[in-house]
Amino acid sequence: MAIEIDFGSAEGKPALLGLSSPEYLGVAKDVLKALGYKPYEAAHHDDFLNNYVHVQYELVIIEEKFLCDLPVDNRALTTLQQMPMSRRRHSVIFLLGENFATLNTLHALQHSVNAVVHKDDIDSLGALIMQQVAETNLFLRTYRDTQLGIAQGRL
Repeated sequence: MAIEIDFGSAEGKPALLGLSSPEYLGVAKDVLKALGYKPYEAAHHDDFLNNYVHVQYELVIIEEKFLCDLPVDNRALTTLQQMPMSRRRHSVIFLLGENFATLNTLHALQHSVNAVVHKDDIDSLGALIMQQVAETNLFLRTYRDTQLGIAQGRL
């Protein structure tokens, strides 16, 4: 199956959404567009996973109960969590739900994501994204600089 996503324009950083709640989806799309991202909405688990593997998304927002009743049944999330870090490092991954406190680093680590956002804090999503992306970029700067240096033959 061919993936047809238009990221050819200079505007917009790619963002992948795995959200089934219309409220979350509407807020997330508006916030991402305002922040200069180009959101792609996954229709189902296979769509989410296929796109994640083939497109280097800068930002991912996935709902804890994306198209399921229990978090354990969220195939997109569990597959993402089981991927090696080298496959996930290019993305800042947000998990949205009701079973954790916003930006709790232990909850994020437990779920193998960069940040968790409680559903009640959805209105602060823009500020949370800006904060977490900046922190992640700062944290990974040395790694990315080294990786680039190796690729360019400088190291």
